[in-house]
Amino acid sequence: MLELLFTPNKTWRIAWGGRSSGKSWSFVRALIVRSLAKKIRILCCREIQRSIKSSIWQLIVDQIELLGLGEIFDTTRDEIRCLRTGSTFQFIGLATNTVESVKSYEGVSICFVDEAQVISKHSWDVLIPTIRKTDCEIWCSMNPELETDPSYVMLVKNWHLLDRAICVNVNFTDNPYFSQKSRKDMESCRNRSMDEYRHIWLGETVKHTESHVFNFDRIHLQRKPIEASWSHLVGVDWGYAADPCVMVDMYYEISTHSLYIANEIVIWKAETASIPDFFIQVPNIRDCVIRADSNRPEQISACRRFGFKRMLAGKKWKGNHEDGIDYLRGLYDIYINPDCVQTYYELTTLRYKVDKLTDQIQPEIDDTQRRNIEIDGVSYNLKDDCLDAIIYACEPLILGFKQKVPDRKADPQTDQYGQLIRKPQSDAYARQQFAALGTNWMNNL
Repeated sequence: MLELLFTPNKTWRIAWGGRSSGKSWSFVRALIVRSLAKKIRILCCREIQRSIKSSIWQLIVDQIELLGLGEIFDTTRDEIRCLRTGSTFQFIGLATNTVESVKSYEGVSICFVDEAQVISKHSWDVLIPTIRKTDCEIWCSMNPELETDPSYVMLVKNWHLLDRAICVNVNFTDNPYFSQKSRKDMESCRNRSMDEYRHIWLGETVKHTESHVFNFDRIHLQRKPIEASWSHLVGVDWGYAADPCVMVDMYYEISTHSLYIANEIVIWKAETASIPDFFIQVPNIRDCVIRADSNRPEQISACRRFGFKRMLAGKKWKGNHEDGIDYLRGLYDIYINPDCVQTYYELTTLRYKVDKLTDQIQPEIDDTQRRNIEIDGVSYNLKDDCLDAIIYACEPLILGFKQKVPDRKADPQTDQYGQLIRKPQSDAYARQQFAALGTNWMNNL
């Protein structure tokens, strides 16, 4: 930590790791020391700051008292001021402030970003151009969450691309003041779950959270040989403006109730006349039934003129998107060809909306903004385009699954001998099998 905090001529100082590593404690003490040396303006940021007490304000006040500097600093509800040098600590929540209000902090000398793992891309886009004073610094403390989070990608994976940056991994093993209470908590966590231990105490990224739409354990990157008995399904989602046009070619296996995504075609800024040239990259695609987004009938007509005679307008009903997601979540497994990178990362990063003020997970899918991730040096721009194509392709399966099952009688009926009369009940899984067989029959016409 000493190397991180006191190496000269650094714009970015980044500390990341697990719990009880002393990151925030060390940062705050270093900021107090810097404020005593000369007059500077320090801005302390969090993504969400409901009140001054929910900021790092309390930690700074506590450290000032522990260092015996209470008489040198004047503490108010809005800021902390050093009476000796005139240095100030100010506090802001980035998500709840406008662009103009953030710009009012242009003169800061040091910007301390606490809990940087939850800072959104939008907040970074507003903050970074604002902190532009000569010799200004940005200090970041973070406990990583997801490998695809904007802060983790920028500050940990690609820290070497930042101007004059230093990045250090810090964990409880580096903290000389690690308490016995924290040690017992750490050991209990390690005995309970190694995955939780690595994430919470060693700062490794977590693979799955409750806000994720799909269970990662059921999504597999695996190339599979295609069996003749599998139902062949193809879906297309047309692109609009900044959205890509997507075709997903896949198979449904009845016996294992699973999908195999065999091919994906993702076309950015494609003209109508050029789309068929991309689609024919999928083997024998002109012979397949293709269900496409019905909102673009002119695109469907154009593709039919170019030889895609079996392209259909997919059905839409109220809640069809939600029904499709429910159906996919109910599959036992989804296998994805490793070449279908866009589909894999789209499904594994799709999340439900989370209320920024209460942290409560909402029932709606967070598909309003694109997610930019970088994998092996390649940038991917994700939303729900591949997912929509999959839902269009699965239309007959979803509709078969959606058929209403009759409610059971409240009072069971018995025969003259008192034996329970067992009436046959509709079975959603059997209807899926029936729908899949019907799909196979249509595809073989």
